Amino acid sequence: MMKQLVDILVILSFQIIVFFVNIWPTSLLKPILARNLKKPSNSFIASFLMRRLFELSNTEVEKLAVEKCDIQESDKVLEIGFGPGVGLEHAVSCLLKSKDGKLYGADYSQAMVEVATERMKTYIEDGLVELHFASAANLPFESKKFDKIFHTNVFYFWEDQIKVCSELLRVLKNGGLMLSALDLKKVAASASMGLLDQHTSDVKNYMLSLQAAGFENVRMAKYEKDHITFGCIYAYKSKV
Repeated sequence: MMKQLVDILVILSFQIIVFFVNIWPTSLLKPILARNLKKPSNSFIASFLMRRLFELSNTEVEKLAVEKCDIQESDKVLEIGFGPGVGLEHAVSCLLKSKDGKLYGADYSQAMVEVATERMKTYIEDGLVELHFASAANLPFESKKFDKIFHTNVFYFWEDQIKVCSELLRVLKNGGLMLSALDLKKVAASASMGLLDQHTSDVKNYMLSLQAAGFENVRMAKYEKDHITFGCIYAYKSKV
């Protein structure tokens, strides 16, 4: 009961902030909100609000990303921008039956790394999960390490998308899959409010960046669930 009340308060708080951003576009709320959507701060209020918001709003898109990645028990998998760790929880469940697979994560918000580390504590201690405080543009992994890479609702925060895409391509194995999932209407609404950059939030521009970096067979598929339209962008690294 208490958890449900907290969740309601979180949603109401966010809706109030968005309301004032809409009616008062020049207020300081917009850059603060945009900054914390991109990189949640370590302040208790900001990190708690963004953590619960991400948990409430990203669960379905994270589940979809993991499902469409078709993770195998022996895969080495990387999630970029894992936030509070919702996607990590779903992904690690695919690797429990084998000692060969492992899940990695990279996020450049120290607040989210701490939250996800606590969430995934048991799996980290068992050696099944490894999390890093790192930028997607400079990943701390050797080349050709991962079978699958996925991320959700994050590519529009990358100022130099081609650079990040090139880095993702570098750490992906030949023939590997990179998948990006997003809530299409939510992204469009955030961009129209000025919370996201119009250029970097454009799906077509991101797909062009993937192709420019060297990914092949780049395509997007749409999926409907509970009246929400999700998009999944598939991109592959050449097998040779």
